[in-house]
Amino acid sequence: MASILFEEDALKPIRRKQLLNNIVDGLAKVRPGTIYAEVPRSSISYEFGYRKISYANFANAINGLAQWLHDTLGPAENFPTLAYIGPNDFRYNALMLAAVKAGYKMFFSSPRNSIPSHANLFKILDCKILITVNPPLPITPSIIETTGVQTIECPDVDELLDTIYPHYHFNKTFEQARKEPLVILHTSGTTGFPKPIVWNHETRLLNTLPPFHAGGIFMTLLNAVFNQIPHPLSGVPLSTKIVLEALNHVKADSVLLAPPFVEEVGANPEMLNFLVKNIDVLLYGGGDVSQATGDKISKRLKLSMIIGSTESGAYPAVFPTDKWPSDDWKCLHFHPNAGIKLRPHSENRYEAVLIRNSDPEKVQPIFSVFPSLNEWETHDLYAPHPSIPDLWLCSGRSDDIIVLLTGEKTNPLSMEQQMSHHHEVRAALVIGAHRFQTALLIELVSLQALSTVERAKAIERIWPTIHQANQE
Repeated sequence: MASILFEEDALKPIRRKQLLNNIVDGLAKVRPGTIYAEVPRSSISYEFGYRKISYANFANAINGLAQWLHDTLGPAENFPTLAYIGPNDFRYNALMLAAVKAGYKMFFSSPRNSIPSHANLFKILDCKILITVNPPLPITPSIIETTGVQTIECPDVDELLDTIYPHYHFNKTFEQARKEPLVILHTSGTTGFPKPIVWNHETRLLNTLPPFHAGGIFMTLLNAVFNQIPHPLSGVPLSTKIVLEALNHVKADSVLLAPPFVEEVGANPEMLNFLVKNIDVLLYGGGDVSQATGDKISKRLKLSMIIGSTESGAYPAVFPTDKWPSDDWKCLHFHPNAGIKLRPHSENRYEAVLIRNSDPEKVQPIFSVFPSLNEWETHDLYAPHPSIPDLWLCSGRSDDIIVLLTGEKTNPLSMEQQMSHHHEVRAALVIGAHRFQTALLIELVSLQALSTVERAKAIERIWPTIHQANQE
């Protein structure tokens, strides 16, 4: 095992540049009983509670998977790519570190991708092996048929936790492996096919979500291991109701939700009351939360967003220790060392641009992904806070801007957010690119089919809000 420094009376390993594999192995040796995570005992419900995974368990499972990869696929050269698509359990993180030990690199493709997207990613990465689970995910057979990949079946969670495996030796140091691949993720694909993003061992992230998502890996592996914070993992198909059920079986100080679930919490007083009683902080990432919902939640619970991208990681932000900015929950104060510059973009809007730091020790993930660049435009837009210096309000993306045939430009977010305040509106969308004028699509909270008369009455009730939004 490569050398690693720990202090027996310290909660965390000494701060130094260390590989994740060596930290996990070191913790398993020095503090084997420390809890890494908790996993649901059932894959469909939380009613049976959680099973604790110690660092000894985690390291053992990694050793078992590394040996399994070695025995099944043989010794690896030049880090061949292995794909994995499975349920949201700890095998994602275990496979990632096991592949590093065995000389491979894992590629985590989102199950939500289309078949053409999967096929394109497999082709770009020259990926010929897909690790599957039993039972396979519904999309797996179509991926196999389309790509022709070879498959191997991953051991299940219970087998990995109940079997004692011999230690799989890994002797590399950080300096030896810093440029080697850790894992491959991919971009969201909102403007075309998803693009693969390779993280190496020196990439630093400060961000969250599913274990195939950049944020999920940060929270459940990087944040968990480096900061010794136990993470209850999901494992069960996610819904807001399921999250609340989970909190009945495991204690958590904070919860990270995708925006649709935050909207559901804001619309359900019973859910909000439950969270207020059981957690301290509600985090969200991966999308936007309406102003009305955020205002309602932030009056009773600390609400904060995590914003970033797969390419760059999360944008480092600063929060005051004395007062949580409840009224400014949608604002960010960027860390001064993050290298973020706000450049004028449009009327009272500024685009965040990442500027390369001159100090090579101040590693910025984006310039590990794009080493030839000295700056990177995020396309994220912000408006300055009216009274607090260096506080910026998230104001959409530059690619949200609608350009009309007349050449006029409009940002649809203000209209969409204003409409979301109306109690009958579930969602609003402004359209009109390359048209003479914009149009507004409204989805009502009620899913009941409306007659012509009922539709006209609904429009009449909503119209004052539309008129006000037009004025603003």
